[in-house]
Amino acid sequence: MDGKKTFNTTILIVLILLAVNLLATAGIAGYLYSSGHDVSTLDYQDVGKYTLYIGTTDKDGNALYSPEEAMQMVNPICDQYVPGYTVFLAGGHWTNFEGVPIDENTLVYVFYRTDEDQMLTVMDEVLEELNQSAILVEKENVGYVFYDGTQ
Repeated sequence: MDGKKTFNTTILIVLILLAVNLLATAGIAGYLYSSGHDVSTLDYQDVGKYTLYIGTTDKDGNALYSPEEAMQMVNPICDQYVPGYTVFLAGGHWTNFEGVPIDENTLVYVFYRTDEDQMLTVMDEVLEELNQSAILVEKENVGYVFYDGTQ
């Protein structure tokens, strides 16, 4: 019986030593990695990023404007209220209230360095200008930086 107790104690000591060794090795490896790799070299600004999805089919189901024409109508509204944006054309598909599936061209606008009041103003004017019933808007908190080369 004493031999079994000694064997169990020895196994327990070996397991404890292995655990301590593993933790120490992981800690040293983490320190060496972080000291050799500065992960915060870019000075990110945390801001809200807004993305608007604006369909080109109006609330009456009519595609009154080409995507290019709609963009020419929306861009001046954005220019008036926000410091800058990115716009691109996407394809969308949805089902209207009568159950009719609709394919449409969608303008996607992405904004940084703007606030919710500016977005509300832009969306209100775009709704009226393009005779839209709604605009899909996403907001997410992101970090961004204008990278201009190695420091």
